[in-house]
Amino acid sequence: MDFLVRNKFWLALGVLVLAAAVAFGAVFIPARSRNASRISDMKEKAAAVAEYASTGKVVNELWIAQEEELARNWQGEVEATREYLRERDSIIEQYFRAPDEPEREDLLESGTWKLVYKANIGKLREYVTKTFPVVGRRPVVEKEYGDIWLEPEDMRVEEKKYWIQKYAIEAIGALNEVEGKEIVPIYGAFEFLTQPERLLDGSHGTVFKPIPFRMVLSTSFSNVGRVQAALRRSKIAVEITGLEIERSQDAGKTVFRGEIGGGSREGPERRGEERRESSVPYGTRELPSHVMESLMREYQGNIPPEILDEVRRSYFGMSEGAASEDRRAPAAREAPGEEDVDVHLPDGLVDVTIRGYVLDYVQQEEGPAEEIEEY
Repeated sequence: MDFLVRNKFWLALGVLVLAAAVAFGAVFIPARSRNASRISDMKEKAAAVAEYASTGKVVNELWIAQEEELARNWQGEVEATREYLRERDSIIEQYFRAPDEPEREDLLESGTWKLVYKANIGKLREYVTKTFPVVGRRPVVEKEYGDIWLEPEDMRVEEKKYWIQKYAIEAIGALNEVEGKEIVPIYGAFEFLTQPERLLDGSHGTVFKPIPFRMVLSTSFSNVGRVQAALRRSKIAVEITGLEIERSQDAGKTVFRGEIGGGSREGPERRGEERRESSVPYGTRELPSHVMESLMREYQGNIPPEILDEVRRSYFGMSEGAASEDRRAPAAREAPGEEDVDVHLPDGLVDVTIRGYVLDYVQQEEGPAEEIEEY
């Protein structure tokens, strides 16, 4: 007991040391381990944040909300654009109709359809020869079907092709008509291609089907931009993918006004070439038997004379008396006392080849674009 009393200081010190050791082992070591784990976790998160920040895409909730609103606006613009293109596509979705029909919601019978097709092509040719001073040999695309019975899908494809070339040609012809002068003195050719050069948007191969074409004409270099703008403003959805310009071989030369020919790049013939016009009046020509049979079926044996005359004129290409028809440009036709004269083409004339495609909206009943028969 005296020993404890004499050494109470050391005993107290030992108890404190022992208590401290127990406390360190029971409290501080686990806490230190937990803190080390937290520090390691924080370092990993800090490294991830630093790596994300280095990409330049540091975002917060406000940024996310703004991006979502922007995406909604973009989607709205995309849908509005597609709706606009669908409306323009409705132009080429029109059905051919007989002369006495105000409108039509389905295809004509094959025989009647061929007559209407021939009549429409004939009218388009007349428009071309009246609007452009000089016309190439292939101004429009026309198929000859003869006695072939056409399937509905074949007629539908050719209807769309007709509307495309009609509105494309009229868009260019409007430059001559509105200006009252020969902005486009030579209209060379129009043709449909197998594949477009490229697609200007991903939806043009999915939501829409491109119908590629090529158009050849001649104009002054300063008017090339106006020609492109006229095509883009047309009633159909035109996308221009290529443009070739070179000095015309006809620049500075004189050709016959209204002459139908075809030199280099589907340009005009030289003066003196034979004009291919029939001297046989169309009103006296006999229509082929299959045409008459189709008309008899359509009108139940009682064909109106005016319909017969219209069919005869359209079938044989031009109206009676076409050889003497004034085919000059509007400004020249209005000149008093002026007959058919030679056309002196400007020195700055260039040949222009325009490549592009028209957007054909893929209707739901038509299926995916890749399943539609190629044009």
